[in-house]
This record gives sequence, C-alpha cells and structure tokens, in this order.
Amino acid sequence: MIDAIQPEMLKIHRKRMQSATNPWVVEVMRLNIEQIEKIQIINPDKCFKFLFTEVKGGINPLKYLSQGFLKKRVETDIEMMRSPYSKNRHVITEKEKDKAKENIKLVARFLNVKYGDDLKILEQPLKGLGKENIACELVKTMWEKVISYPEEEAAGLTRLILSTE
Repeated sequence: MIDAIQPEMLKIHRKRMQSATNPWVVEVMRLNIEQIEKIQIINPDKCFKFLFTEVKGGINPLKYLSQGFLKKRVETDIEMMRSPYSKNRHVITEKEKDKAKENIKLVARFLNVKYGDDLKILEQPLKGLGKENIACELVKTMWEKVISYPEEEAAGLTRLILSTE
C-alpha cells in the first residue's frame, strides 16, 4: 500500500513546499537528511532504493525507522503541508528565484569538487548502480549544503530543486 501511494504523496509534498513557510521547508529537509543517514547506516543499497525508486524499486521506510522518528516525520510533514494555508503562506518572488539560481551554481560547484563524475548520478540515477553508498552520500551532502544557507535562501533553493518547472 505504501509503495502504491508514495509517488502520489511525493507530488503533493513537492507542490505544497512551493508555498509552505520557510521554517517548515527547512525542517522537512533536515529530517530528510536524518532519514537518509538512518537508512544508509542500515544498508547503503536500501538507501539507494529509497532515494532512486525508479532504478531499483523503493523500500518501506516503516521497516527501517523508529516509531519516534516516524512520528516526528509525520508531524513535521503535516505542519509543512498546512502552512501554505496559513496567513503566512509563502509567495515565491523573482528575487528568491534569482538568489536560488545563483546558489544552485555554488552547490553544484561544491559537489563537483567533492564528487567529480559521480555528480552525474543526480541526473542519471542508473550511473549509481554499483555506487549505491556514493549515491546516498551525494544526495545527503547536497541537502546538507542546501540547508547550510540562511533559512530564507535554503528554503528558496529547496523550492527550486523540487519544483516541477
């Protein structure tokens, strides 16, 4: 059941992040990083399956994450998904888009220095086969770099990366 609804939930999640408030966008990404770390410690192949479902199928995260973490994750996702309906709903500006485009170049440069040709895994996940641990590290490092920016910029950069445009 989880495998069946997960792709649809991710679409809704991404859409809501576009107008969610900055603190909730950043908190969701912080928990995503923690989730990647937890699954990677258990098994890098499972981490790869979790991140790149289109290549090796997904996993049921309920089997690998503690009840406490899952509860926090669900509560945070709910708050992020509610925040676009609050009076503080985020509206993306041209200034935010421009700053995010500038920052994404810096993140890409940083990742290129650290990962070289393996950076291609982000656009071509099949290149991660046989390099599952590197692929997980790459994704985790990318998001760590993204949320290292000041909150407003981190949220803007997250919105750009996750946008469907």
